[in-house]
This record gives sequence, structure tokens and C-alpha cells, in this order.
Amino acid sequence: MNIIGKPGSTVKFPVYLTTQAIAKDMDFQMTFPSELVPQNVSTPTMANEASGYMVACTDGSDADEGETAYVFTLTGGELPVGNVALMTFDIKIPESQ
Repeated sequence: MNIIGKPGSTVKFPVYLTTQAIAKDMDFQMTFPSELVPQNVSTPTMANEASGYMVACTDGSDADEGETAYVFTLTGGELPVGNVALMTFDIKIPESQ
């Protein structure tokens, strides 16, 4: 997947999940370069396929230097089998990039 944006713009960054069984409650970690941190990390836009989830997000503790890690906990929803959209973040591209 390629996302194209220019310095100073905001892009939509989708997250997909591939499952072989219906996914229910889940925890996972995502790591971003420190200059590309999601703006709505605590309130991502959930995809239609992932409706019903409550999202909790905490800073992860094992990111490498120059990275920011987040641990997401999704509860109360259900995601169908296959490669489906989960959520979308807004990421602002720095002016200096």
C-alpha cells in the first residue's frame, strides 16, 4: 500500500486485519516513526466492518529510539473472516519531510 502526501498535509492511514476466524476482543501494538505519529490515536475512525468495538490506547514501552509505540485494546465488537478494514488514523506529514 502506498499513501502519497505532501509536507504539511494530513493523510488517512488505514489499518487492515486478515483473519481465518471471526475476530472478537483483541490487543495489538503498532509502532510509528516519531515524526509520523497519528493525530487521533485514542479515537481512530473505525471501519464499517469493525463497528461495535470500544477502543482503548496506551503508550507502548518497547519502541526503539525514534519511534512511538501504542498498544490498542479493542473490545465488544466482531470482525468478519478475511482481509478487512479495521480502523483509520489521520497522520500529519511534517513540513520538513
